[in-house]
Amino acid sequence: MCHPTLLLATLRTGLIRTLGFS
Repeated sequence: MCHPTLLLATLRTGLIRTLGFS
């Protein structure tokens, strides 16, 4: 199982990228 922190970091990065592209 992946570490919750790593998963959270990935989601956070994705959100930032989405906001950046918007």
